[in-house]
Amino acid sequence: MHRIGGAVSLAIFDDRLEIWSDGTLPFGLKPEDLKRDHASRPRNPIIAQVFYLRGMIERWGRGTQKIVELCVKAGHPEPEFGEQAGSVWVRFLPSGYIAPHRVAHDLTERQREILQTLA
Repeated sequence: MHRIGGAVSLAIFDDRLEIWSDGTLPFGLKPEDLKRDHASRPRNPIIAQVFYLRGMIERWGRGTQKIVELCVKAGHPEPEFGEQAGSVWVRFLPSGYIAPHRVAHDLTERQREILQTLA
């Protein structure tokens, strides 16, 4: 259902985990669409049909929503999806993570570190 021969990379950082896959989203699909109902546009419909008939796919176009639901159910932040430099990525953040843009701008760096530690 994905691009044949495309590389998949896993990057583990101190504050996040990222999975990158070569290739772009199908035409008309944006990263923000992946968190809600969206049209399924498998790269290889025949392979997708085989996976569906074998029970390995619950419903087309639902996998990313299921990932979001499972993260939230486990108490983690929603993953972030993006597209950059000819690749699609998903970023997972740890529980209690406070995004920098959500912290007041008038805090010192030390205060930000304390808040991040407490979260």
